[in-house]
Amino acid sequence: AAKPAAAPLMQSPPAILVRRSRLPYYARLAAGAAGIGAAGFVVVSGIGFFNLRHTLVESAPTLIAQFKDARDALTNLETARAHESLSDIASRLGTITGESDRYGFSQLAALWGTVVPQIQRASDAFTQLVSLSEAALDTTAQLAEIQDQGVPWLMRREGDQLIARIDTLRERLQTVGSASASLAQNVSTNVAAGDLLGFDATLYKTTRFLDALAAWLKQPDDHYLLIMFENSSELRPAGGFLGSYAVVTLDPLGVKGISVEDIYDADGQFDRKIAPPRALQPITDRLAARDANWFFDFPASAAKVIELLESSKIYRERQVVFDGALAVTVDVVERLIELTGPIELPEYDLTLTAANFLAEVQREVETGYDNRVLNEPKLILKRAAPILIERLANLSAADRAAVLKQLQKEVTNRNLMLYFKDI
Repeated sequence: AAKPAAAPLMQSPPAILVRRSRLPYYARLAAGAAGIGAAGFVVVSGIGFFNLRHTLVESAPTLIAQFKDARDALTNLETARAHESLSDIASRLGTITGESDRYGFSQLAALWGTVVPQIQRASDAFTQLVSLSEAALDTTAQLAEIQDQGVPWLMRREGDQLIARIDTLRERLQTVGSASASLAQNVSTNVAAGDLLGFDATLYKTTRFLDALAAWLKQPDDHYLLIMFENSSELRPAGGFLGSYAVVTLDPLGVKGISVEDIYDADGQFDRKIAPPRALQPITDRLAARDANWFFDFPASAAKVIELLESSKIYRERQVVFDGALAVTVDVVERLIELTGPIELPEYDLTLTAANFLAEVQREVETGYDNRVLNEPKLILKRAAPILIERLANLSAADRAAVLKQLQKEVTNRNLMLYFKDI
């Protein structure tokens, strides 16, 4: 048998297959550069994220303080001050936005947001903060226009302008609420979130009355508003003795008429007998509208005055129902005359000023010709009131701002109070 062939002493190593890349050299070089660039972008953006975070942390106390100031200003209807604070906020956020764009923070958030949730939350919170600032600034501008032009629109019977602006304000307020709610989901609780996120609630309180007023004005029937002139030289718990009043008639277009009346005319045709409070019993045996301004709680006093006036034959037969009441003390009238100028009354050979208003009116009411001969003691008020009202309706923008500022002080001092039944 043939012998098998001897095995070779050494086997050749297997061939190693080497595949060369199909990408050209320049393509490989570009891919490498792109990778390095992407890594550099992530590094730079990461550094930018921490720098931006540091800037936000440093800016947070100032931003929150300015939001609080804007909120407090709007609570007092100081729209100019609120607008200034919100404008500063918008400027600061604009600077931070520029820094964010320089570092490509939005691109970093889009790239790594799902991997690093803190980055996405920070990006969302910042975007929502900017949206809230812009919406609040726009809303404040709308409110300032209503505040500035509301009364002139009503006096010029352009109530449709006021209604349209209030409807727009409502839409802006909803935007503020949405931005605030979204921000609430991304702001850490250890930031003064209550001060920041309660901003829309303040705006809501401010505009709720205006929203109800628009619905009230849209009703086609006439509305009646009572203005109670309180003589604080004869004190009553809710302000002063109610010797005179005015009736303002409104419809959807605005003010149709204003009449000044003597309270004794209405009380003279009031036939109900109501026992007065014990303290008043020595001077009267029945409660009438002139003495109903007796309760320290102004809404209770206003509601009682309205009830008794509506029961007077003068208004009962005409089915006049008052929707609300505005109480005005002599102090308010004097400050308005001071701001708008003296009132010339040639028929009395008299000029009413802030200094002599109360004394001269009381003299005419008690001993003047109107009382002694015409039996119209409040005629001087009927002649002076339209002059003052016309001046208030035609003030310049600067003068309106001064009057509004003064009225805000009078509200604080309870010299000017407002009551509505359903608003």
